[in-house]
Amino acid sequence: MIRVTPSNCVGIVSLALLLTFPGQAQDTLEAGAGTYHSDVPEGRERPSNSSGQPVSPRLSGEFEGPVPTNDWSSSIAFPRYAGNAHGEPMFPWPFSVQSSDDGVLLNASPPLIPGNGGYFAYFNSAEPDLVVGMSQFNAVETRLAAAGDWSITAELTDGVRQLRCTLVRGLPFAAFKLDSAQAELRIRPGATIIAQAPGYIIFQSGGAIFGAFAPDQSEWIVDGQLIRSQLETGDWFSLATLPDSSEATIEVFRAHAGVEVTGTQVSWNYDPQASRVEATYDFETVLHSGTQKKVLTGLLPHQQLHCDEPRLGLSYESARGRLELISAESFTLSLPIAPILPGLPATDLLDREEIRVLLSEIGNEDNPISAPDSYWAGKQLGRVAAAAQTAHDLGEPQLRDQFIEQLKRELEDWFSTGTVSNANRIEAESYTAESGTEFESGEDDGTAVGSIGGGDFMQYDGVNLGGIQPSRVLVRFASGVGQGGSAMIRLRLDDTNGPVIAEAAVGNTGGWDAWTTVPLGVAANTGVSLDGTRPLIFSCETGYPGEVLALEWIEWDLPGSGVASPKDLAYCPEWTTLLAHPGSYGMAGELNDHHFHYGYFIAAAATIARFDPAWASPERWGGMVDLLIKDAANWDRSDQRFPFLRNFDPYAGHAYASGHAGFAAGNNQESSSESTHFAQAVVLWGEATARPVIRDLGLYLHALETQAIEQYWFDADQTVYPPGSEHPLAGIVWDSGATYATWWTGNPEEIQGINLLPITGGSFYLGRRAATMERAWSHLLEQNGGLPVEWRDVIWAWRALVDPAGAEAWLESESAWSSEPGHSRAFITYWIRNLAKLGVLQHQIVSDCPTAAVFELDGIRSYVAHNGSNEEREVRFSDDTRLCVGPGQTLLSRSASACSSSIADLDGDGFVGGSDLTLLIGFWGICERDCAADFDGDGVVGGADLTRLLSEWG
Repeated sequence: MIRVTPSNCVGIVSLALLLTFPGQAQDTLEAGAGTYHSDVPEGRERPSNSSGQPVSPRLSGEFEGPVPTNDWSSSIAFPRYAGNAHGEPMFPWPFSVQSSDDGVLLNASPPLIPGNGGYFAYFNSAEPDLVVGMSQFNAVETRLAAAGDWSITAELTDGVRQLRCTLVRGLPFAAFKLDSAQAELRIRPGATIIAQAPGYIIFQSGGAIFGAFAPDQSEWIVDGQLIRSQLETGDWFSLATLPDSSEATIEVFRAHAGVEVTGTQVSWNYDPQASRVEATYDFETVLHSGTQKKVLTGLLPHQQLHCDEPRLGLSYESARGRLELISAESFTLSLPIAPILPGLPATDLLDREEIRVLLSEIGNEDNPISAPDSYWAGKQLGRVAAAAQTAHDLGEPQLRDQFIEQLKRELEDWFSTGTVSNANRIEAESYTAESGTEFESGEDDGTAVGSIGGGDFMQYDGVNLGGIQPSRVLVRFASGVGQGGSAMIRLRLDDTNGPVIAEAAVGNTGGWDAWTTVPLGVAANTGVSLDGTRPLIFSCETGYPGEVLALEWIEWDLPGSGVASPKDLAYCPEWTTLLAHPGSYGMAGELNDHHFHYGYFIAAAATIARFDPAWASPERWGGMVDLLIKDAANWDRSDQRFPFLRNFDPYAGHAYASGHAGFAAGNNQESSSESTHFAQAVVLWGEATARPVIRDLGLYLHALETQAIEQYWFDADQTVYPPGSEHPLAGIVWDSGATYATWWTGNPEEIQGINLLPITGGSFYLGRRAATMERAWSHLLEQNGGLPVEWRDVIWAWRALVDPAGAEAWLESESAWSSEPGHSRAFITYWIRNLAKLGVLQHQIVSDCPTAAVFELDGIRSYVAHNGSNEEREVRFSDDTRLCVGPGQTLLSRSASACSSSIADLDGDGFVGGSDLTLLIGFWGICERDCAADFDGDGVVGGADLTRLLSEWG
């Protein structure tokens, strides 16, 4: 650690280098050639509360299985806030619910209220519509007792007795089980009884209609603001919110009230002939009364489009739009596939030299993957993986292999325990001069510098840079700044007007105790010589009128410092999760964003696997990649190391980013596109390793979430956002609404861009609803006051999906642009140039291959298909076109090419002979584009291909 001498010392003092090392060694586990810690090493970050204290899952004694996190109900199991024993509001729709000392607080679907840059259906915990409890019951804690795929059972306890509540997303019923006590429903003043008979009571409370139903003809007795029942011989009852109070509706609910849902389970099957994923949602039930075995459940807008179950004509308003009721023992969604490609093949009209020059710039970088944490290293992996794919498509195998080696080195570093990077640290409070700041309590009872706002700075004299060029700087900070509060933090040399060597935009981290680490890249081309002993200035620049952040420390990556900071993975058995260290943005402490971080790792591994299948084998590094997939989206219910589909909610249709869901608005997800990137990476990894079960997992996640994104992030059919909404799309979707915002800035480019990046061969769904994307584009221009500037490369690459000619016109008109860190000028240029030659994706034409697509420009169709297998494959499109694609090949063709009996039959005459040999020789050497004679798909037509042709002669 480096600590700068405080300002009361005289002169510039040389800095002492104090070496710090990781905690004591832990046992390691093996996965092929890889290793990871069997538990979190001492001193490493692990799941913690908002004060930084490690926490254990809040589970009942009867809970079985891995610990679910990153879900709509996670605040029950994850005690994020000390002193909160019950968790935060939950939104299972149509209910909104919160556990409390008094029991279970229930609201029916509250109205959607435009505001806060979006809309919200707020939960009123001070005046709930209804409180469900027991007589003489004062709960001291709520624990998770059971979890299904979209259902939970929460257990409230007073230390002796328990009240259990089962909630299922989409169900208008909640089920309650009591420990030998009288059931009590506390209703609002002015509540009215609508209907009552043995076994049930219908009433209105707080403007909503409810029904309580008990078996065995149990009586419900009204006593002022209490409705009580002894439940006769049972201990179970159900409570419903009704859409209206008509006799017909009451009868529908009475008929379904005796069915208790005890579990929920989703399964899926990829149908290549239909180019769809069939996802079936099953209920496990117990029948308490009556003969009706079907479940009364609701369908959300993304489900309604793809489900044939007849509707009952009953519905609710919810934060996800209209929830329509059906009666079924299960229901199935038939989800269309959006094309996923490893990349775009080079068209014959592409200026290849332009791209080669740009790729060589990446190739000349000393270390293009240098970030010290799992998120930013992941983005750099993505940048280099895209460069490798592009180099291959251009016919540059040497450059491709250089990039592949860089990917291998980085992943193998993460996949091995004990590997170290180098760092040294400057504590924030060690400044020699400052303006506008003050000391405050920091992390782990330390000291931080707080009250940092616009124009404030700290100066650190005596920083001995030693003539070494660092590649990055880590900044540890916290921020609880209000809506719209963000800032640019900058590191300068010499004085407050000195050269900027690193900068980043920052904003709210989730609270003033929510410490997070952000890496700042130090560009090698700053033109600043980092040598000698010089002052370093940390400055904050913003127009926000108030405190924006508190700073804990600044940490440099200086090669050769000798300070160990390992990159590796650790399994946390208490939380049944895999943590990356160093992580960022709450990856370890809050279990945030695992699918974002690991998606980049998996995509890089899939790129390696395409060109070096041996590397991806289970005996080598493939087992480590599988662990990453299982952590975020475990498909194997028998593997109890990880919960089933941790980050992904099969009912809501999308993933969640927060591990703890510790928010009044429920859980949330910001970067929907990084979530679909995870799914795309899983598809390509499954394809490259010839495992359909993994490929189909990715197809399900991608097909489902792209539908949800269209409805809830983009309001594609304009049926979700309420009238009066300020924006037609969202940056963050919450369980209780949506908002046009990000966690760190109010910049429209980043609000919309965070749901576009990374641009990859899995981004084509972003052009599927052209009118929706035109509306989003127009709104960006309006909010931005003109064309994009900051993330222009990402936004124009997205724009190319709908208007490729317009995107290429921008490319022609602007040269002074830099890439968002997860992209490169080479890839963005290649992407836009190719789409300008291919045209717009024709989503109505599908195929029996998930990695195939059709483009059209001026009436001419271009067919693209990728074959990840080691055998040739005939891809069939719905317009009756067929393509014969060689093993490992991505083929671009404007005409049909059905497979013959032999891949070496290049002229398709049914024989392998002299004419085929002549064609092969004509292709000899490096492929300038995917060529039919490249039988082994290595980008070169050579001896191996000739041997294959001769072996099939005749």
